[in-house]
Amino acid sequence: MKKNWTYLDIVIIAISVGLIGLILVDLDSIHGFWAIQQSTSVLITDYLSVGGLYGTLSNVGMVLLLNLLILKLLKQPLNGLTVAALFTIFGFAFFGKNVWNSLPIYAGVILYARLHQIAPEKYVGAMLFSSGLSPLVSYMMFGLEYPSFSMF
Repeated sequence: MKKNWTYLDIVIIAISVGLIGLILVDLDSIHGFWAIQQSTSVLITDYLSVGGLYGTLSNVGMVLLLNLLILKLLKQPLNGLTVAALFTIFGFAFFGKNVWNSLPIYAGVILYARLHQIAPEKYVGAMLFSSGLSPLVSYMMFGLEYPSFSMF
């Protein structure tokens, strides 16, 4: 039986995972979520060891919701490519990918499309899958210790 995914299906998954992290929140969980956002996030950084279970689940839910929001803003239907990308991103959010380090890659793809006067919707697949490089963003921001990022 073929499953036709809807935005509501993915939102329910994202909110369920995120709520597990947020409902069971204590002060350590909030610190864990922020520790994940500020981690150098080299590719195999285990977020469970960086931010704990609830911090990690909050990160996973937030990353999935961010990507759904971007797809919705770009008016993209959920098809095989976008669902595969969403669940790939979902998996990578457990190690190396967080909300903070994804945004520069998404902004770069959208900026490129706008500068070349191409609809950003054409690059949705590339944008979502290229966000696998987002640990490089965190490493450049937090791992190289540039003074301009020390405020975070």
